[in-house]
Amino acid sequence: MFDPAIAQHIWESLPDECRVDHVDKKNIPEVYRGAIKLVSSGARPIKKETAPWTSCYINFRDLPETMT
Repeated sequence: MFDPAIAQHIWESLPDECRVDHVDKKNIPEVYRGAIKLVSSGARPIKKETAPWTSCYINFRDLPETMT
């Protein structure tokens, strides 16, 4: 179900800023920012004076290199 040639073609069709092996709130490409909304997880940190944790992370690093 995975074709390295198709994956390479898709990768090459992406704008340079979108060619990343992971997406987090520090490196999310501008074009995708409207699609991913940062929402509080509701989890409370140990220190009461800090805000609830917010997570926004997609990691492709553990996939085989041709899929990354």
